[in-house]
Amino acid sequence: MSALKLIKTGKNCKLYQQINANGSEGPKLILLERVRLSFPAIGHMKEDENEDGSTKKAYKAVPMLLKDTHVEAKDMFVQVMNELMTANKVKIPPEYRCIKNGDDSEREEYQNHWTISCSETRRPPARDETGRLYLDPAKVKDGDQVEAILNNIDEIFHGGVIATVLVRPWYFDGKVKGKTKTYPKRICCGLTGIQFVEDDGTSYGQGRIDDSAVWGSADGDDLNGGSTDLDDDPDGL
Repeated sequence: MSALKLIKTGKNCKLYQQINANGSEGPKLILLERVRLSFPAIGHMKEDENEDGSTKKAYKAVPMLLKDTHVEAKDMFVQVMNELMTANKVKIPPEYRCIKNGDDSEREEYQNHWTISCSETRRPPARDETGRLYLDPAKVKDGDQVEAILNNIDEIFHGGVIATVLVRPWYFDGKVKGKTKTYPKRICCGLTGIQFVEDDGTSYGQGRIDDSAVWGSADGDDLNGGSTDLDDDPDGL
């Protein structure tokens, strides 16, 4: 089994070197601490469309690095990205890099942040604030229980939550196994692990809904005294 060796520490970030079982060095990974998440899909995969119209499913998230507090984290990521480009003798244009300047985005929440698009085809281990796994395959076997835990993970890691994520920048050479078409070369990022830190009430996207206002007594005719505003004639809907 591979291990991680800490090689550098910065404010809100740590840089690790993967050491393989045979002693050789693998890729570098970065721990991004206390970042806000956008578009997370941690419990269940999300399906997206590829450039050629096909679809793919992946676990994903967009960590948001606040410019006021995460300069060293951004610089650490850029350092690894530059090393990848140097090693592969390429210069990837900004539009094909997974890290973006949020000020260039139309999304209001991205302003004053750098954003990193991360994805993984294998479910990243998700942990609570103490470091305990939410879903431990060695302990949870029942399918219904697994599904309930995954639903809970999706609820916990909603858009806007604060988390710490372990990411793996990597170089994509434009070639996909089994396809003759080549794609633009990119700097991509894998989502290796994630830990819940804090939910301060911020929510992006659809978010969670407070539905308390719609429920009344099960044997009553009204809902908290409200009106449905529906005509008695169904044809008038």
